[in-house]
Amino acid sequence: RLPFVPDMNQSENNSDDQQTKDIKKKTNLRVDTSDVSQQQQGSQHIKPITPLSASKSYTNSINNNNGSKSNKRFELPSDTRPERTQRPEDLRRAHWILTWWAPPFMLKTFGIKDKGMQQAWREKVSLVQIIIFLCAIVGFLTFGFNATVCGRQANRIRPTGVEYSHIVISGRAFDLKSFRHPTPVIGMPGSGDLQELGVGGRDLSFLFQTVNYNCKGILNPIQADDEKGNVANYFPCVTLDRNKPSINSTDNPERHGCHISTKSRLALRRLEVIGDVYYNWTDIQKP
Repeated sequence: RLPFVPDMNQSENNSDDQQTKDIKKKTNLRVDTSDVSQQQQGSQHIKPITPLSASKSYTNSINNNNGSKSNKRFELPSDTRPERTQRPEDLRRAHWILTWWAPPFMLKTFGIKDKGMQQAWREKVSLVQIIIFLCAIVGFLTFGFNATVCGRQANRIRPTGVEYSHIVISGRAFDLKSFRHPTPVIGMPGSGDLQELGVGGRDLSFLFQTVNYNCKGILNPIQADDEKGNVANYFPCVTLDRNKPSINSTDNPERHGCHISTKSRLALRRLEVIGDVYYNWTDIQKP
Protein backbone atom coordinates (compact mmCIF):
# COMPACT_ATOMS: atom_id res chain seq x y z
CA ARG A 1 0.00 0.00 0.00
CA LEU A 2 1.01 3.55 -0.63
CA PRO A 3 1.27 5.77 2.41
CA PHE A 4 -1.44 8.34 2.93
CA VAL A 5 -0.32 11.80 1.92
CA PRO A 6 -2.70 14.58 2.87
CA ASP A 7 -3.70 16.97 0.16
CA MET A 8 -2.35 20.45 1.03
CA ASN A 9 -4.94 22.22 -1.09
CA GLN A 10 -7.76 20.35 0.58
CA SER A 11 -6.40 21.20 4.05
CA GLU A 12 -6.18 24.85 3.15
CA ASN A 13 -9.76 24.80 1.85
CA ASN A 14 -10.94 23.12 5.03
CA SER A 15 -9.22 25.77 7.16
CA ASP A 16 -10.81 28.53 5.09
CA ASP A 17 -14.24 26.90 5.46
CA GLN A 18 -13.73 26.60 9.20
CA GLN A 19 -12.71 30.28 9.47
CA THR A 20 -15.74 31.32 7.43
CA LYS A 21 -18.01 29.31 9.73
CA ASP A 22 -16.49 30.97 12.79
CA ILE A 23 -17.01 34.39 11.27
CA LYS A 24 -20.60 33.49 10.43
CA LYS A 25 -21.26 32.42 13.99
CA LYS A 26 -19.72 35.57 15.47
CA THR A 27 -21.30 38.02 13.07
CA ASN A 28 -24.56 36.25 12.24
CA LEU A 29 -26.52 39.11 13.67
CA ARG A 30 -25.77 42.85 13.70
CA VAL A 31 -27.50 45.69 15.44
CA ASP A 32 -28.43 48.56 13.13
CA THR A 33 -28.46 51.86 15.00
CA SER A 34 -27.92 54.17 12.06
CA ASP A 35 -31.28 55.80 12.44
CA VAL A 36 -30.87 58.47 15.16
CA SER A 37 -34.58 58.96 15.61
CA GLN A 38 -35.08 55.25 16.28
CA GLN A 39 -32.22 55.28 18.82
CA GLN A 40 -33.98 57.98 20.80
CA GLN A 41 -37.12 55.83 20.86
CA GLY A 42 -35.10 52.79 22.05
CA SER A 43 -35.92 50.59 19.01
CA GLN A 44 -33.28 48.42 17.26
CA HIS A 45 -33.47 46.48 14.00
CA ILE A 46 -31.76 43.12 13.70
CA LYS A 47 -30.98 41.80 10.23
CA PRO A 48 -28.94 38.82 9.04
CA ILE A 49 -25.60 39.35 7.31
CA THR A 50 -24.16 37.22 4.55
CA PRO A 51 -20.84 35.42 5.16
CA LEU A 52 -19.10 37.51 2.49
CA SER A 53 -20.06 40.83 4.02
CA ALA A 54 -19.21 39.49 7.46
CA SER A 55 -15.72 38.50 6.35
CA LYS A 56 -15.22 41.95 4.82
CA SER A 57 -16.40 43.58 8.02
CA TYR A 58 -14.04 41.41 10.07
CA THR A 59 -11.13 42.20 7.76
CA ASN A 60 -11.84 45.93 7.91
CA SER A 61 -12.02 45.81 11.69
CA ILE A 62 -8.59 44.15 11.81
CA ASN A 63 -7.16 46.72 9.42
CA ASN A 64 -8.65 49.54 11.46
CA ASN A 65 -7.11 48.16 14.63
CA ASN A 66 -3.73 47.82 12.97
CA GLY A 67 -4.02 51.31 11.54
CA SER A 68 -4.92 52.82 14.90
CA LYS A 69 -1.87 51.17 16.46
CA SER A 70 0.39 52.50 13.74
CA ASN A 71 -1.10 55.99 14.09
CA LYS A 72 -0.52 55.96 17.84
CA ARG A 73 3.09 55.08 17.21
CA PHE A 74 3.66 58.31 15.24
CA GLU A 75 1.36 60.56 17.29
CA LEU A 76 2.93 64.03 17.90
CA PRO A 77 3.10 65.43 21.43
CA SER A 78 0.47 67.94 22.44
CA ASP A 79 1.26 71.68 22.71
CA THR A 80 2.23 72.41 26.33
CA ARG A 81 3.09 76.09 25.86
CA PRO A 82 1.22 78.55 28.13
CA GLU A 83 -1.58 80.58 26.67
CA ARG A 84 -0.81 84.07 25.42
CA THR A 85 -1.63 86.78 27.94
CA GLN A 86 -1.24 89.54 25.35
CA ARG A 87 -2.66 89.63 21.88
CA PRO A 88 -0.23 89.87 18.95
CA GLU A 89 -2.12 92.93 17.73
CA ASP A 90 -1.20 94.81 20.92
CA LEU A 91 2.50 94.02 20.50
CA ARG A 92 2.41 95.02 16.85
CA ARG A 93 0.73 98.29 17.76
CA ALA A 94 3.34 98.96 20.45
CA HIS A 95 6.17 98.37 17.96
CA TRP A 96 4.56 100.83 15.57
CA ILE A 97 4.31 103.46 18.30
CA LEU A 98 7.98 103.07 19.25
CA THR A 99 9.10 103.21 15.61
CA TRP A 100 6.73 105.93 14.41
CA TRP A 101 9.70 107.84 13.01
CA ALA A 102 10.32 105.09 10.42
CA PRO A 103 7.31 104.93 8.04
CA PRO A 104 7.04 102.05 5.54
CA PHE A 105 8.17 104.10 2.54
CA MET A 106 11.43 104.95 4.32
CA LEU A 107 12.09 101.28 5.04
CA LYS A 108 11.40 100.47 1.40
CA THR A 109 13.93 103.12 0.40
CA PHE A 110 16.60 101.29 2.40
CA GLY A 111 15.72 97.93 0.84
CA ILE A 112 13.27 96.51 3.40
CA LYS A 113 10.26 95.98 1.15
CA ASP A 114 8.64 92.88 2.62
CA LYS A 115 6.04 93.58 5.32
CA GLY A 116 7.25 90.70 7.45
CA MET A 117 10.81 91.99 7.33
CA GLN A 118 9.58 95.48 8.23
CA GLN A 119 7.74 94.11 11.25
CA ALA A 120 10.83 92.16 12.35
CA TRP A 121 12.93 95.31 11.99
CA ARG A 122 10.46 97.27 14.11
CA GLU A 123 10.55 94.63 16.85
CA LYS A 124 14.36 94.71 17.05
CA VAL A 125 14.57 98.51 17.00
CA SER A 126 11.86 98.74 19.68
CA LEU A 127 13.86 96.39 21.90
CA VAL A 128 16.99 98.49 21.40
CA GLN A 129 15.08 101.67 22.30
CA ILE A 130 13.76 100.09 25.50
CA ILE A 131 17.28 99.00 26.50
CA ILE A 132 18.68 102.50 25.86
CA PHE A 133 15.86 104.04 27.90
CA LEU A 134 16.51 101.73 30.86
CA CYS A 135 20.25 102.45 30.68
CA ALA A 136 19.50 106.18 30.72
CA ILE A 137 17.38 105.77 33.86
CA VAL A 138 20.16 103.82 35.59
CA GLY A 139 22.72 106.44 34.56
CA PHE A 140 20.55 109.25 35.89
CA LEU A 141 20.02 107.51 39.23
CA THR A 142 23.76 106.84 39.48
CA PHE A 143 25.20 110.22 38.46
CA GLY A 144 22.45 112.83 38.13
CA PHE A 145 19.95 112.13 40.89
CA ASN A 146 22.18 113.37 43.70
CA ALA A 147 23.03 116.59 41.86
CA THR A 148 19.37 117.21 40.99
CA VAL A 149 18.00 116.68 44.49
CA CYS A 150 20.86 118.03 46.62
CA GLY A 151 22.13 120.63 44.18
CA ARG A 152 25.68 121.31 43.16
CA GLN A 153 28.01 121.61 46.12
CA ALA A 154 30.28 124.65 46.17
CA ASN A 155 34.03 124.28 46.17
CA ARG A 156 35.81 124.49 49.50
CA ILE A 157 39.01 126.49 49.83
CA ARG A 158 41.44 127.02 52.67
CA PRO A 159 42.04 130.53 54.10
CA THR A 160 45.44 130.47 52.44
CA GLY A 161 43.71 129.90 49.11
CA VAL A 162 41.95 133.29 49.19
CA GLU A 163 43.75 135.54 46.70
CA TYR A 164 44.00 139.31 46.41
CA SER A 165 41.34 139.28 43.68
CA HIS A 166 38.87 137.66 46.08
CA ILE A 167 36.69 138.97 48.89
CA VAL A 168 35.03 137.00 51.69
CA ILE A 169 31.43 137.65 52.74
CA SER A 170 29.70 135.44 55.32
CA GLY A 171 32.24 132.65 54.89
CA ARG A 172 32.06 132.57 51.10
CA ALA A 173 34.76 133.75 48.69
CA PHE A 174 33.75 135.87 45.68
CA ASP A 175 35.68 136.91 42.58
CA LEU A 176 36.31 140.64 42.02
CA LYS A 177 37.95 140.45 38.59
CA SER A 178 34.78 140.90 36.58
CA PHE A 179 32.74 142.83 39.17
CA ARG A 180 32.22 146.58 39.16
CA HIS A 181 30.41 148.51 41.86
CA PRO A 182 27.09 149.70 40.37
CA THR A 183 26.78 153.04 42.20
CA PRO A 184 29.85 155.23 42.81
CA VAL A 185 30.01 156.57 46.37
CA ILE A 186 32.35 158.86 48.29
CA GLY A 187 35.90 157.60 47.94
CA MET A 188 34.90 155.06 45.26
CA PRO A 189 36.97 155.18 42.04
CA GLY A 190 35.05 156.05 38.91
CA SER A 191 35.69 152.64 37.39
CA GLY A 192 33.89 150.94 40.29
CA ASP A 193 36.77 148.48 40.69
CA LEU A 194 36.91 147.44 44.35
CA GLN A 195 40.48 146.24 44.03
CA GLU A 196 41.59 149.86 43.69
CA LEU A 197 40.22 150.50 47.19
CA GLY A 198 42.50 147.84 48.64
CA VAL A 199 39.72 145.51 49.77
CA GLY A 200 41.07 142.51 47.84
CA GLY A 201 41.59 139.50 50.07
CA ARG A 202 39.70 141.05 53.01
CA ASP A 203 36.53 140.06 54.84
CA LEU A 204 33.54 142.29 53.95
CA SER A 205 30.92 140.47 56.03
CA PHE A 206 30.18 143.52 58.23
CA LEU A 207 29.20 145.49 55.11
CA PHE A 208 26.33 143.00 54.50
CA GLN A 209 24.91 142.34 57.96
CA THR A 210 21.68 140.43 58.48
CA VAL A 211 19.85 142.41 61.11
CA ASN A 212 16.52 142.24 62.94
CA TYR A 213 14.50 139.09 62.09
CA ASN A 214 15.33 136.35 64.64
CA CYS A 215 18.04 138.40 66.34
CA LYS A 216 15.53 141.03 67.36
CA GLY A 217 15.13 141.05 71.13
CA ILE A 218 18.37 139.11 71.64
CA LEU A 219 20.86 141.68 70.37
CA ASN A 220 19.60 144.94 71.84
CA PRO A 221 21.20 148.07 70.37
CA ILE A 222 21.96 151.15 72.46
CA GLN A 223 19.70 153.20 70.24
CA ALA A 224 17.19 151.81 67.75
CA ASP A 225 16.64 153.36 64.34
CA ASP A 226 12.83 153.31 64.48
CA GLU A 227 9.97 152.89 66.92
CA LYS A 228 9.79 149.12 66.33
CA GLY A 229 13.32 148.57 67.54
CA ASN A 230 14.82 147.88 64.12
CA VAL A 231 18.44 148.78 63.41
CA ALA A 232 20.58 149.13 60.28
CA ASN A 233 23.61 147.32 61.71
CA TYR A 234 24.81 145.58 64.85
CA PHE A 235 28.52 146.11 64.24
CA PRO A 236 30.47 148.89 62.55
CA CYS A 237 30.36 148.63 58.77
CA VAL A 238 34.07 148.08 58.16
CA THR A 239 36.30 145.61 56.34
CA LEU A 240 38.44 143.17 58.30
CA ASP A 241 41.83 141.67 57.77
CA ARG A 242 41.37 137.90 57.73
CA ASN A 243 44.72 137.20 59.35
CA LYS A 244 44.56 139.90 62.07
CA PRO A 245 40.95 141.00 62.47
CA SER A 246 40.41 143.99 64.74
CA ILE A 247 37.39 146.21 65.29
CA ASN A 248 36.42 149.18 67.38
CA SER A 249 32.90 150.18 68.27
CA THR A 250 33.66 153.77 67.30
CA ASP A 251 34.73 152.89 63.76
CA ASN A 252 32.71 154.42 60.92
CA PRO A 253 30.16 156.35 63.00
CA GLU A 254 28.57 157.68 59.82
CA ARG A 255 27.82 154.07 58.84
CA HIS A 256 28.99 154.44 55.26
CA GLY A 257 28.97 151.24 53.27
CA CYS A 258 26.20 149.47 55.17
CA HIS A 259 24.46 147.58 52.36
CA ILE A 260 20.95 147.22 53.74
CA SER A 261 18.89 148.00 50.62
CA THR A 262 17.37 145.37 48.36
CA LYS A 263 19.33 146.73 45.40
CA SER A 264 22.66 146.13 47.12
CA ARG A 265 21.64 142.60 48.10
CA LEU A 266 20.77 141.80 44.50
CA ALA A 267 24.14 143.15 43.38
CA LEU A 268 25.83 140.76 45.80
CA ARG A 269 24.12 137.81 44.15
CA ARG A 270 25.71 138.73 40.83
CA LEU A 271 29.18 138.08 42.20
CA GLU A 272 30.84 134.87 41.03
CA VAL A 273 31.25 132.41 43.89
CA ILE A 274 34.70 130.84 44.18
CA GLY A 275 33.94 128.55 47.11
CA ASP A 276 33.31 128.24 50.83
CA VAL A 277 36.19 129.15 53.13
CA TYR A 278 36.73 126.54 55.83
CA TYR A 279 39.02 126.12 58.84
CA ASN A 280 40.25 122.99 60.58
CA TRP A 281 41.02 122.47 64.27
CA THR A 282 44.67 123.38 63.78
CA ASP A 283 43.71 126.81 62.41
CA ILE A 284 41.36 127.44 65.34
CA GLN A 285 43.93 126.42 67.97
CA LYS A 286 46.52 128.84 66.64
CA PRO A 287 46.94 131.92 68.88
